[in-house]
Amino acid sequence: MAYNEYKQDFGDGYYWRTNLNSTKDPYSHDGKYALKKLGAYHMIGNDDYEPQRNNNFEIHIFGLGNLYYVGTNTNVSETEAENCLTLSAVSVGALSQEITPIEVPYGNTKVKFAGLPSVGNSEIVYTDYIGKNTERIINAWHTLVFNPATEKIGRASEYKKPAILIETAPDGSCSRVWHLKGCWPSTVNYGGYDYNGGAVRQINLTLTYDIMIPLTDENESGSEAFWNKYEWNK
Repeated sequence: MAYNEYKQDFGDGYYWRTNLNSTKDPYSHDGKYALKKLGAYHMIGNDDYEPQRNNNFEIHIFGLGNLYYVGTNTNVSETEAENCLTLSAVSVGALSQEITPIEVPYGNTKVKFAGLPSVGNSEIVYTDYIGKNTERIINAWHTLVFNPATEKIGRASEYKKPAILIETAPDGSCSRVWHLKGCWPSTVNYGGYDYNGGAVRQINLTLTYDIMIPLTDENESGSEAFWNKYEWNK
């Protein structure tokens, strides 16, 4: 029998046809198997297939009200610091989490179980805006971790900050939110200088954090209820 005699379009993005050898087919399901559509027509006008763009995001770091410009007694405004580190951001590296497997042997074989999780670091690139004091604000935060003038390492309660990474749709509406806990700058590269250049100076910061949690209230992310619900200072 010809192939097309088995073929049916159920309008759900798949073609289904009778599987004559379902006991051997790993993709069999109730005696049938799925063939993906051969074109992209099912994506036309369908918001379910709107792709997430990697340039539609915002990162917000909270609790920066205890920063002082290095070498001065001038306190950095918390709002100024947060806005600066949001609006100066160029890119944020991928969030990642790894769970180390534990191997348990028995006889001639081993099985694996979930071990301790570890969260990766994310590289953030900032544009160094002179008027926004980008470099000085990052330096003030980094000094809470280690102060080269006093040679003291700070307390985690002082330098660890909460943050959220917001992913948006092309129209600016929120699509997803990540809550990052225990954020601090473990490495800061302030960028080089070059008389032959004229490029925009950028600062590279390694953001280290302890926990990454996907939030579920994406539909409320722009509302006051959303911002009040979570304790961003913890």
